[in-house]
Amino acid sequence: MKIDSNPFFRRSITPWYDSDSACWGVIIFMLPILAFALAGLKTALTTPEFNPYIWLPSMLAGSSFFVIASITFRMIRRHRRG
Repeated sequence: MKIDSNPFFRRSITPWYDSDSACWGVIIFMLPILAFALAGLKTALTTPEFNPYIWLPSMLAGSSFFVIASITFRMIRRHRRG
């Protein structure tokens, strides 16, 4: 009897750090960081003494947005696959 390599009842096991609740937790945790970075960017742009330091809130905002976007796309792909 040949063993089916892809039976219909087998689903891939999602690790705990890639579960839906962990992904939502990371997204919720990153939203205040993104808001803090945008407030720092606004402050750095409006205060002339802080203009040389615009790179710091820009990097923080960019990285937090990248994390939020990548986790969102990962969750969308996982739910479309079924």
